[in-house]
Amino acid sequence: MTHTRNPNGPALQDAISLVRAPLFGVAGISLITNLLMLTGPMFMMLVYDKVLASKSLPTLIALCCLALLLYACYGVFEVMRTKLLARIGTTFDHRLAPRLFDATLRLPLYFGQHARKHDPLADLANIRNFLMGSAPVALFDLPWMPIYFAFLYFVHPTLALTALAGAIILVCISGLKHYCMRLPMAAANQSNNTTHALLIDVKRNGEAAAAMNMGDDLCRRWGKGYVETISLSRELLTRPACSAP
Repeated sequence: MTHTRNPNGPALQDAISLVRAPLFGVAGISLITNLLMLTGPMFMMLVYDKVLASKSLPTLIALCCLALLLYACYGVFEVMRTKLLARIGTTFDHRLAPRLFDATLRLPLYFGQHARKHDPLADLANIRNFLMGSAPVALFDLPWMPIYFAFLYFVHPTLALTALAGAIILVCISGLKHYCMRLPMAAANQSNNTTHALLIDVKRNGEAAAAMNMGDDLCRRWGKGYVETISLSRELLTRPACSAP
């Protein structure tokens, strides 16, 4: 049995290896920012423990200056992390975009009429937007949750249990909302994909459509799908999470 070598494999591996080191840098910055997020609780603990007991105004001023400095450092590292993630997304995109553009041109040769269902550049744009968005930040911050719970438990066990219960409730609500909205989201995505495929067909066969005087009919079909997509998207934002579809 022979195995066909994937020519896009090395390009994808090169793109991943190119952003691997910056991702480790984001992880390091996340470590620092999560430590700096403890500035507020530590400040309040020191105020209640030291300042109120000694009634020392110089101690309070020194703690305030230190807290402001740490918050300023936190802001600087947050900006650095955001810019680094933006650089990672654009670098990953630039490395793969030429290869995927060439693949887009070759899709009709392999898939025929079904090629319009595939859009490698759009998939790459989704990955780029993911890397440049807030999702990677949340993923890098997620491992610190046990540390925060341990810190709260060190302060008082009741606080840790309350925070844990709140986190469990939020996760359950998010899961329930996702479960209830899966069908409307699928319908909205299907409508958007159909409208986008029609638009691609119009672009590719614009001259033939104009010669056959099909412009008005295609415009009505596209407009109907576009309005349906907008309506479904708006309904997703305005309807109750667990209402009947």
